[in-house]
Amino acid sequence: MEQVIAKKKWGQNFLGSEETAEKIASEIPAGKNVLEIGPGLGMLTGFLVERCKKLTCIEIDRELTYILEKKFANTKNVEIKHGDCLGEDFSKFDVVVGLLPYNISSRIIEKFVNSKCKTAIFVVQKEVGERIAGLPGSKNYSRLSVLCQNNCACELVEVYPPEFFWPVPKVHSSLVKMQRKKPLAIDQTLINALFQHKNQKIKKALKHSRHLLGEKVEKIIEKNPALIEKRVVELSIGQLSELGSK
Repeated sequence: MEQVIAKKKWGQNFLGSEETAEKIASEIPAGKNVLEIGPGLGMLTGFLVERCKKLTCIEIDRELTYILEKKFANTKNVEIKHGDCLGEDFSKFDVVVGLLPYNISSRIIEKFVNSKCKTAIFVVQKEVGERIAGLPGSKNYSRLSVLCQNNCACELVEVYPPEFFWPVPKVHSSLVKMQRKKPLAIDQTLINALFQHKNQKIKKALKHSRHLLGEKVEKIIEKNPALIEKRVVELSIGQLSELGSK
C-alpha cells in the first residue's frame, strides 16, 4: 500500500479490503458512465474499471491524484480529475459511487438526489445509512429519509466494521444503494420546517414553524384535521405529500 498520510481536513479513510472493494463494484450496473468520488489510492477503482464504459475519478487531494494518474496511466476508460466533487455535475453520469467523507456525506447525498443521475452506490457512516432508510415512526426517520426515499428506492446492502478501513474510524459504515424513481409532489420547505420538531404533533410543529411557513400554517391546519393530530415522525411520505398539497 502506498506510503501516504490520511488528511483529517478531508475526512480521509481508505478502504483496506479487496474483497469489500469487489463487492461494492459488483453493485454497479455494467457498461455505464460512472463517477467515483474520492478514489483515494484506487483500490475500488481497480475493480470499477472492469465494469464501466467510462470511469471518471474525482479526487480533492493533489498527492493522491498523482498516484492515481500513475497507476491508471494505461487504462483507456479511466479519467482522473483533481477537484471537489461538490463542483461536479452528477447529471452527466449514469452512476455515482464512492466512500463518502463523513463530514460532507449529507451534502453529497442531497446533490445526487437533486441531480438526474439514476443510481448511487455510497459507503457512509452507519448512522447516515440508517437515516437514509429510516421508516416512519422510527428514531432514524428524518428530513433526509423523506428526501431520499421520495426520490429513490433506498437499500442498506451491508454494514462494515471499522477495521475494514485505515486509519481505523471510530464508527461502523454502511453500503447504501439508491435507485431513482418518480417522486411524489413534496413541499420541501414544509418538510424542512416540520422535521425541526419531528416528535411534536403536526399542529404544534406548524405553529412553531410560522416564521418559516407564514400563511401556509392556517391553510394546512384547516385542510388536514385528521393528519395534524399525528406526530411529524409518524407520517408516511404519501401523507407528507398530502399535507403539503395545494
